Amino acid sequence: MTIRLGSITSVVASTPDAAREILQRNDEACSGRTVPDAVTGMATHDAAVLWISANEEWRTIRKALNSYLTHQHKLDTLCDLRQNVVEGMLDFLRESGRKKDLFLAGTETSSNTTEWAMTELLLNPDMFSRVREEVSTTIGKDGKIQETNILDLPYLHAVIKETMRLHLSVPLLAPHKTETEVKLGKYVVPKDTRILINAWSMARDPMYWENPLMFWPERFLGNELDYKGHHFEFIPFGSGRRMCPGIPLAHRVVSLMVASFVYHFEWKLPHTREEMDMNDIFGLTLLRATPLVATPIPLK
Repeated sequence: MTIRLGSITSVVASTPDAAREILQRNDEACSGRTVPDAVTGMATHDAAVLWISANEEWRTIRKALNSYLTHQHKLDTLCDLRQNVVEGMLDFLRESGRKKDLFLAGTETSSNTTEWAMTELLLNPDMFSRVREEVSTTIGKDGKIQETNILDLPYLHAVIKETMRLHLSVPLLAPHKTETEVKLGKYVVPKDTRILINAWSMARDPMYWENPLMFWPERFLGNELDYKGHHFEFIPFGSGRRMCPGIPLAHRVVSLMVASFVYHFEWKLPHTREEMDMNDIFGLTLLRATPLVATPIPLK
């Protein structure tokens, strides 16, 4: 689909085949970025790997991110640091008897995914119990959740995948731009055309998903469907050379947070489950319209 917003012509891809044509078959030609005006006002936007062109500087930054932040060895090295941060948060919750708005709305995608995952689990007690039971099998004698022990728990990660599918943090991904004239399917697209990937629509399309509006983690059990850019009906992190480089870190952070919240606490909502506000606010990121509020009750 082609739309014209003011003086800007945009191509919108809303099917897996169209997304594959852009992000895989014509990856290089469609690897440019259209930088929103709101971003250009930021002091360091011209050094942000998300927004700069896929040039030599971009490749150098990507290599540095991999070496010093997202490489498996580096993630393992910093495991204790993440563990200590989560332990500090859990200690705060145990000491506090007051109702807390724990998941403040923000643009950080890991906290957004954690907030939505906890929302869905609180609305589905059987799923909550199943995650707790699965996590319990990995807990040592000290009662602490170790990050390395929860990375391969199938139901926990099915819950996280289903959260990413139904509550996609970045619904249109970051906007691409054609670097050259390129043929996409039957159409010739001029240079400097903005491209939007409607990942939100594809993740809810009944052609590819059974009961797409239902939160049903079981759909991800017993198959190889993942979010690493190979299954174009499910690309919350994008695909191709501009795919989000932070996938390994996000996987660990969200897994540890959700597992910790479920295992260590019961949660009390200030209203009935039927009254939960499930609306969201559309933007570059898709946030809950009303932040999740729940009272943590430590388990003894």
